[in-house]
Amino acid sequence: MNLKTFFFASTIISSLLSQSAFAEQNAITFKNQRGSILELSILADNKIEGYFTTAVASKTCPQAINKKRPITGYIVGNALTVSVVYPMCDSVLSISGNFDKAQKSIDTISILNKQAVDITHEGPGARFIGHDFYNKIG
Repeated sequence: MNLKTFFFASTIISSLLSQSAFAEQNAITFKNQRGSILELSILADNKIEGYFTTAVASKTCPQAINKKRPITGYIVGNALTVSVVYPMCDSVLSISGNFDKAQKSIDTISILNKQAVDITHEGPGARFIGHDFYNKIG
């Protein structure tokens, strides 16, 4: 390996390692009053990634409890929204809310939509609306 190739490869690897370390430093973890965990990493272009681990679920889908699921979302100022997919439950969860000024808590509204088999006869599917407060932990 010549010197130019080595330098280029070292620069790329160093850049990738510093970006992953930076992403880890930006991870913020919150817990709501029910025990669910929301892990947020705020990225460029107002994007949010992370994980959601629910502590509660419906009787029809107990397998969602304590399963760490990836999230995707956006933030603008103190307003955020994230979405979680639960394929094992045929449902999606949307969480929207606002950080407090110190970014130590989030006041949220959530909507869980469960897939409907026949919306003509059943309606648009099950919808559960919730309100939670998440407090920063760690």
